[in-house]
Amino acid sequence: MKLKILLQRPFCLALGMNLLFLLVCLGIGGIHFGSLDDYFMSTVITGAYGSEFDPHTLFVNGAYAYFLRPFYCLLPSVNWYFIFELLSVFASFTVFVYFILLRVNGKLGIALSLFLLACLVPDFYLQLAFTQCAAASTAAAILLFYFGNGEKRRTWLAMGGVFFVVGIVFRREGFLLGMPFLVAVLTLSAFETKKILKTTLVTLLLCVAAYQGLQSFNNKLFENNEYSYYRDYQWSRSTFGDGGDYDLDATFDELEERQMIGRDFWYLRSWVFYDTEVLSLDSLKPFVEVINRNKYEVNYSRMPAALFLVLAKSFFNANAWCWIVFCFAFFFFAPKRANWYTWGSLALMSLCLGYLLFMNRVSYHVETGIWLYAIVSAIPMMQSKNFVIEEKMNKLPYLIGLLALGALVLALSTQREINNNRLFFGVPQMPREWNEFLRYMEMRQNDIFLLYFNDYKYLATYKDLPYRAAAPCSWGNIIPIGYWNINLPGMKRELEKRGVQNPIRDLIKDNVFVLENGTMQFFDAYYQDHYHQKVKKDTVKSFDNLHLVKYRLVGGEQ
Repeated sequence: MKLKILLQRPFCLALGMNLLFLLVCLGIGGIHFGSLDDYFMSTVITGAYGSEFDPHTLFVNGAYAYFLRPFYCLLPSVNWYFIFELLSVFASFTVFVYFILLRVNGKLGIALSLFLLACLVPDFYLQLAFTQCAAASTAAAILLFYFGNGEKRRTWLAMGGVFFVVGIVFRREGFLLGMPFLVAVLTLSAFETKKILKTTLVTLLLCVAAYQGLQSFNNKLFENNEYSYYRDYQWSRSTFGDGGDYDLDATFDELEERQMIGRDFWYLRSWVFYDTEVLSLDSLKPFVEVINRNKYEVNYSRMPAALFLVLAKSFFNANAWCWIVFCFAFFFFAPKRANWYTWGSLALMSLCLGYLLFMNRVSYHVETGIWLYAIVSAIPMMQSKNFVIEEKMNKLPYLIGLLALGALVLALSTQREINNNRLFFGVPQMPREWNEFLRYMEMRQNDIFLLYFNDYKYLATYKDLPYRAAAPCSWGNIIPIGYWNINLPGMKRELEKRGVQNPIRDLIKDNVFVLENGTMQFFDAYYQDHYHQKVKKDTVKSFDNLHLVKYRLVGGEQ
């Protein structure tokens, strides 16, 4: 009886089921940023460098920063960037479950909803990332457009427009990867209803206008000379830090032949960038030109094999198994016309993944979004009348429920950072040596502490809880030797306040220190190559395996 009452209120049931899975994720203590890019974009907004509100979030549209600004004014200690990313995922999954419950009656609908949540929720909640938020919001919009057009519900179409805008704001590229699935789903709706509503077309046109407007708005944010340089530098920087589609040895050899310092190429590959003279934007251009000449040619004959490997690798993750179960359900328990879903969704996934392979941009968070689009595209095909279940299979919902439990265990076991040190309601246990370093750093606000790429990222994983905003100026004297946020004008101002113009060149100044752990040391060779001076380092203070060192000159020009 209670089940019948719940099924009569599908939205409340969808909300409750999503809340249950959210609480499970909170309980195991795993909710955090899956990408440190999100964390550092949130620090840009709160003024962790420079103390002022800054909407130049680089990867996420700056409109998001302006949307969050009043919330930060109201409660500045709360990380609203994180909260609204979490809410966007929660709202999207509520939409998915709501429409499953509308389409499939009884226990089977609940079982399918639980299975979808068990497979997908861990990847989205436990490793929250802006790319995945964009995919989740766009997928929810696709469903709302399909059902809004079919049921002639303007409210759903309007909500679809809102979700589309959210997807555009979080990650334009992730949003665009969902467009082939939108075309497929709306084509299905057109065949079923014999038309596309004018309201649907108007809403889609408004979404196109919103896309253009948001892109124009974001571009204008970076028209300032300082911020233009900051953005342009990142695109050149990504050639070294992210690119892997060129011959490394051939690039090094050509640089040496052109009497350029080949070692600089390896420094750049190791995320050493923050020399504003030697490694300025103009100085990087010759390196980029050499790299472009040594890029691998696309081997189209091997592309099918590469695509197969990408798909095969995905089957170690629970989201791919969700897609497989849906395909089997349509194959065995639905009319033959429903079988198009398997081949259609596989073709669309192959199209998107093939594009990413061609661009050499395949990454886990982007792949997860593509699988989500394919899985959500199954929901329009789900109807109780489509599932012809024989009497001997009346326990199918229970079987799917068990599969959901197994999928949840599998999804949780594949998460990389689930441990009791990351409890959402607790305090992360930062290693003692890093705590000691932070205390020492906080007492010496007039000094600059340079961190290598990996150490900078490691500190960021512990410094602030995900729901706590980074305090203004809290990173002011902690400067990365290389990361995507170097050359941020706020960071530049913090350096200038302490008398530093060029972090790497000025490491010999009395107030500039380098944090080392023995994994990477190169400044002696770098200084001789570019400044024709010898440097020597002295350990000022040690925090177990962390060593704070001071570089000094030991001679004049060589």
